[in-house]
Amino acid sequence: MNEILLAKLIDQRIRNLGLTENEANIDAFCIKVVSANQIEPLGQNTIVLVNRDLDIPQTAQLIIDSGNNKLETSKQEYEKNRYSGYQFFDDRITITTSNYGLLFTPYQLEFIRISPNKQPITQQTT
Repeated sequence: MNEILLAKLIDQRIRNLGLTENEANIDAFCIKVVSANQIEPLGQNTIVLVNRDLDIPQTAQLIIDSGNNKLETSKQEYEKNRYSGYQFFDDRITITTSNYGLLFTPYQLEFIRISPNKQPITQQTT
């Protein structure tokens, strides 16, 4: 993984969200895909796919769609092009795995999650 490129893209995304580095949390985040069609709500989080490879059959097609971005790839295409562009997703994502084969085996997708810091509750004095 090209960590320098990824770090620059995350910094840019934080600025695009109108946040400073102090106003954002960045952490690793995994989704276990347990069915061929799965919806994952993200809330106010933005995630970027960072898998080194995809643990799906060669014949399978993975689609991740968040409305503002859509990634369609096979295992071979992903491994060949994984450094050419990281994919960011917001709001909620729909994960579709097609042409998987007869027996679906759960697999994991790895992401970096960007989430706004919780604003501290200020007490009002009366």
